[in-house]
Amino acid sequence: MLIVAALLATAVCRVQAGDVSGRVECDKRTLFCYMQGVTITGEIDETTTAKLRRLLEELDLRSLPGPDDRGSTHVKLNSPGGSVAEAMAIGRLFRKYRMGAVVEPGALCASSCVLIYAGAVYRLGYNKKALIGIHQPYFPVPRGR
Repeated sequence: MLIVAALLATAVCRVQAGDVSGRVECDKRTLFCYMQGVTITGEIDETTTAKLRRLLEELDLRSLPGPDDRGSTHVKLNSPGGSVAEAMAIGRLFRKYRMGAVVEPGALCASSCVLIYAGAVYRLGYNKKALIGIHQPYFPVPRGR
């Protein structure tokens, strides 16, 4: 019985690795580029930040120069959290690229994910079925300080 309970607890607590999905699309006639279907799911780590940066770099490369050449992008969030430092870096990217955050019904944005949500220029998730929550973050302190 104890083994079954331990296996069940492991299965429930298993966190999916972080992922960023979406694509850059450009109108061939106007050359206007935008990001489509962008989502951040799973545990936030340095891989999550790197994937988002690559997508944003592609947007920069394919977009015409100028301050207003990109549309407003919203990113769907569904993450239990992860690295505080990486979530803060992603939140800064949201602010820099003027992106919004969406937590859809049935989705979760908890722990460090809230730092991404807070960095967005607009936030949607005000419904009873979207779970958004934060707790006191943990920062490891090196010994000798």
